Amino acid sequence: MNNSCPPRCTTPAVHRQRGLSLLVAMIALAAMSMAGVALIRSIDTNALIAGNLAFRQNSTTSAETGVEAARQWLMNSSPAYLYNSQTDSGYYAIRDDAMDITGSRTKATSDNVKWVDASGNTEAGSHTPFCQDKDATGNQVCYVINRMCTATGDLDSADCSVSSSSTSEGISEGAAEREGSYQTPHKGTGSTMGRYRITVRVSGPRNNNSYVQVFIQR
Repeated sequence: MNNSCPPRCTTPAVHRQRGLSLLVAMIALAAMSMAGVALIRSIDTNALIAGNLAFRQNSTTSAETGVEAARQWLMNSSPAYLYNSQTDSGYYAIRDDAMDITGSRTKATSDNVKWVDASGNTEAGSHTPFCQDKDATGNQVCYVINRMCTATGDLDSADCSVSSSSTSEGISEGAAEREGSYQTPHKGTGSTMGRYRITVRVSGPRNNNSYVQVFIQR
């Protein structure tokens, strides 16, 4: 039997494989890999943001201890003791408008506060805060108290922000990241009350710093 092709007979063409399916699979695999990486990074970013918010909220809560400690120190100090600055206790008898509380207003160090961070590092400055021991969550709480006066000495309406008490209580109002009020006992009726500014900085993990300011009357 002759299997040869007769005249004008053509053999089927053999098509070589071009690898198109492999190319499509590689493109799809690359796209899926990029999507997976993007999803992982998104999850990590969200977890990091949530953690930072938790640390920030915790530091704000820790600031309450600083506010209360400063308030108690003021209430336990005699009026004459407050006529002059007590730097060992973080108290300044003048408001010191040039004081750079956060250290971000100028690059100079002479007007900054020597805050202490959670690692024990002290910033440069000429104003000394009072720092408590670190709390259980690792937050370092420090505060500075400023009497709202332009000069030391007795409370004088010409130099100080004062008010007259008509009751036996003075009310201090908190202002910063949230509102709050504190009842501060003040004896006497019609006596002169001075205003004091308490600035608290809480330094915690991940270089988290929170500032809270409260004004009280005493």
